[in-house]
Amino acid sequence: MGKDGDFAINSTEPNAWFSYQHNVHYVDEKTLLLFDNGNSRCFGVKNCHSRGQIWTINEENMTASPVLNVDLGNFSDAQGSAETLPNGNFVFTSGSQGPPAAIFGQSIEVLPDGTKVYVLEAGAREYRSYRMRGLYRGIHR
Repeated sequence: MGKDGDFAINSTEPNAWFSYQHNVHYVDEKTLLLFDNGNSRCFGVKNCHSRGQIWTINEENMTASPVLNVDLGNFSDAQGSAETLPNGNFVFTSGSQGPPAAIFGQSIEVLPDGTKVYVLEAGAREYRSYRMRGLYRGIHR
């Protein structure tokens, strides 16, 4: 799956396929969630950003259809994660941004339509970042 792979893509976008992706996983029998670093797509391109993606996969017909393709507003050449939250939102961790002397990471929560609702920034790389409901039973914020 991916550029020059065996799956056909159901998209008119010229660069829909992911590259150097992280944390690819099925959320159900036909839906993939992933963080697309985008290194191949962004190589030599100014203002190219990493993306959070959801794909519907049909293994019988060998097709893949992008359902959500969120421009995260930054580029992470390495590291990243993708998570579905209990409220239906998604969190994508853009783990390695900035110049070598000042690398930082961000966890970006988006609504199902891709609208950003929250950004948590860390002053270092973020290999993986996951959101928890809470540490104490009975408290759900």
